[in-house]
Amino acid sequence: LGSSWRYLAEPSGPTASWTTVGFDDGSWSLGNAQFGYGDGDETTLIPFGPDRWNKYPTTYFRRSVELSTAPSQATLTLVADDGAVVYINGTEVARDNIANGPVSYSTLAATNRSGRGESAVRSFAVPAGVLRAGSNVISVEVHQDSRASSDMSFDLGLSVS
Repeated sequence: LGSSWRYLAEPSGPTASWTTVGFDDGSWSLGNAQFGYGDGDETTLIPFGPDRWNKYPTTYFRRSVELSTAPSQATLTLVADDGAVVYINGTEVARDNIANGPVSYSTLAATNRSGRGESAVRSFAVPAGVLRAGSNVISVEVHQDSRASSDMSFDLGLSVS
């Protein structure tokens, strides 16, 4: 939690390969978590577009992680207001408050999160074999439940053993 990430907040999503290790995110913005807007606890403020009543529904995040060996166990800790899908090396490993099925830039979170739910830390076990020795990339898409949502939050941690 609290680490540096590349992020994309624009009126459309990235290309389909954005979750893969080889994707070039060099043109994306760089900041430190916690990311978001509207709560006052953000380290990096994320732009939400020119219209506060018609905000970007999805923001994208990427971070490379180097591992000396492939872990036997790994756990993600996630803060996402309102919902998120997490990928490691292009494989979906966690879905939080997003309905099953295909996900696109315009997909909205299943429900609104408010109060303590906005900053709750949720844990997800990473399936065995997804993380490998060497370079890995974690990609996260954070979705709002409404384009008029007043706030957004994102942070993610990874523990391995």
